Amino acid sequence: MTQEYEKTPNPENIDEILVHLSSGCNVRKINLSKTRKVVSKKYLVLDEDKTAFRYKPSVKGSNFKILIADITDINVAESFETKICFKKKLLHQFIVTYKDDENKTHKLGFFVEDQNEVRFWSSGLQYLSDELKKPEDPIVDDWLREAFDAADVNKNSLLGLKEISQLLNSLNISKENSDVKLKFQECCNEEKNNENGKLTRNGFAEFFKFFSFDKNEVSSIIKEYGRTIFGKTCLNAESLQKYFREVQQQNLSLEECKKIISKHDENRGSYLSAEGVIRMLISEENDILDPIHKNIHQDMTRPLTDYFINSSHNTYLLNDQVLGMSSTKAYEKALKKGCKTLELDCYDGENNEPIVYHGFTLTSKILFKDVIDTIAMGAFVQSEYPVILSFENHCSPEQQIVMAQHLKEKLGKMLFDGDVDLNQTKLPSPETLKGKIFIKAKKIQNTEVTDDDTSETSLKNRQSKTKQKINVAKEFSNIINYVESITFKSLDEGLATQKYFQNVSLGEKKLLQLGRDEPKKLIEYSNKFLVRTYPKGSRIDSSNYNPTKGWVYGCQIVALNFQTPGEMMDINDGMFALNGKCGYVLKPECLRSGNFDPQNIDKSINGVCKVFIKIISGHLLPKASKDETIPDPYIRINIHGIPKDEVLGKFITKKVKRNGFNPQWNEDFQFDLYAPELAHIRFALCDSDMGVDDFIGQYSIPFSAIRTGYRRVPLLKRSGHPIKNASFLVFIQKSLAK
Repeated sequence: MTQEYEKTPNPENIDEILVHLSSGCNVRKINLSKTRKVVSKKYLVLDEDKTAFRYKPSVKGSNFKILIADITDINVAESFETKICFKKKLLHQFIVTYKDDENKTHKLGFFVEDQNEVRFWSSGLQYLSDELKKPEDPIVDDWLREAFDAADVNKNSLLGLKEISQLLNSLNISKENSDVKLKFQECCNEEKNNENGKLTRNGFAEFFKFFSFDKNEVSSIIKEYGRTIFGKTCLNAESLQKYFREVQQQNLSLEECKKIISKHDENRGSYLSAEGVIRMLISEENDILDPIHKNIHQDMTRPLTDYFINSSHNTYLLNDQVLGMSSTKAYEKALKKGCKTLELDCYDGENNEPIVYHGFTLTSKILFKDVIDTIAMGAFVQSEYPVILSFENHCSPEQQIVMAQHLKEKLGKMLFDGDVDLNQTKLPSPETLKGKIFIKAKKIQNTEVTDDDTSETSLKNRQSKTKQKINVAKEFSNIINYVESITFKSLDEGLATQKYFQNVSLGEKKLLQLGRDEPKKLIEYSNKFLVRTYPKGSRIDSSNYNPTKGWVYGCQIVALNFQTPGEMMDINDGMFALNGKCGYVLKPECLRSGNFDPQNIDKSINGVCKVFIKIISGHLLPKASKDETIPDPYIRINIHGIPKDEVLGKFITKKVKRNGFNPQWNEDFQFDLYAPELAHIRFALCDSDMGVDDFIGQYSIPFSAIRTGYRRVPLLKRSGHPIKNASFLVFIQKSLAK
């Protein structure tokens, strides 16, 4: 049997390359400045702010990074063969030369297996290094500078009327040709020594003020909080401080306000003009997500049962579960997204080597040992908190022994193979279990077990074959400890007899039935034991169920098809952005207290959260349709959570005709939340079209992470990656009513 590989993504433009570098890759590093050349395995990533690159996770206590500003040279070396790693491989190298704080020169070589990675890193780092060396530009905004440079085909820093018109279309600006021509001619006339009928960078900067973002909301802010300085109403540090305190609910010092003014005022002065206020409002620092959530900030010392865990179903698949391709790349992608529960469906393979695939279907097969190699390399890239490998074990005892050997040899000390502490009554904490990998499977019990995960499948031939009893090998059983799987019978029986280290899996239908009939008991049960849920088998297209249906009952391991983008995965991504994307999120107090009933919420709460959202305007929205027409954008707001809070398809703005640059909606929406700590808000931006409307972008966020006041909502692609510069502005208020 041969292994099937997915090719490395092949981004062509610099934005995609930088996103790729931010997700990182495995490298072998050699310090070429030292006499003794020691090879070490690293995971190389570009920092989020794109000012440095580093190893992740770094050595404990080390803050090592290489600043882009310190790079003096980037070279691509010849490929060569090596016996580094597990077998003889052809590796490709790029070399980075940089200077440290003492002005000493260092040279590092990075080896990768994929030649594309050399191109990505060398071109990406070279681009960032070149950008830092550019002189100060009269075009202040990065997005506008990029648009100018793209339109300047001749690279002479001059744009004619035709190029200007094409640039406006690329920014989705719809203006009459006569208006554009008139303003263009006016700016040309104002420029001294301009005899060629083209705009310089200075002239273009002045020309584009004609197309500035709408200032209605900005005018009200300046009118309320501004001061007249030299005949112009502006915000100084004192008035900006008052604005942040009263409107944004943020207490900033005067020094912090001065830094904001310096950053966003085009003249780097002491006052913020209307243009500067706009620049401030649509900056990343004003994002709707409270920045506290960008880092791990929650208490990680509670029992494992107190956390939601980012979890994948059929992790090995790149697409659907009938004909789709299986790949180790799918595990790599899931781990980079912070996934902490990975699924392996294991079957007997040729040459006594177990395989992973969706059994008795036409999905392709991959070697079990290759999957474990991938997990060993990337298990703790996103965070050091524990990883759970959820097994669907269909192997013979002989090949289970092989699986146990691979797990021990390849995972080494990362594999937790100790005994359960029978004197305890609760699972250890994520903090205690850092750096450890656990096997979730069934142990030897009366020598036979059955597989639960096929209980809801609609594939009859697969169902009949997988319901057979499976003998568990002692060697495999011995490495199962704190995440031992058992068959679910009932909540009552589980509460009476189940051991704290045992867990169950509930299919989607069973989850909904228990939530409807025994909601409080299901929450009580999930407070004591780990509960995994998974999609019903009839979802042969690998579509996803709503993860909030499991979270509202405290289910920790709500497994989704990571290979299928859409609203459900967007909600999952939003949830696990709550705690530094570490893969673990602490359950809210209402679920941990044991007095919560999602079905009868009126009896479970002290008050109702009143929410007001105003959708104001869009900024630099991309085109959606394939014919490259300027979009007619509108926004839809969906609310997910307990049944009483759920609102789908009700809150929709008007569509704005032919405007992707600065569409103005200015529409208000109000609603009540009875369990705000379990609510999730999803904003979807669409292009109104004949027939089916086109998706442009979205942003999903737990309600508890939202900041009030005027906030920027960044737009994300279906993949979850950001759409560069695209966002929309909202105003949000929330209050608790008894």
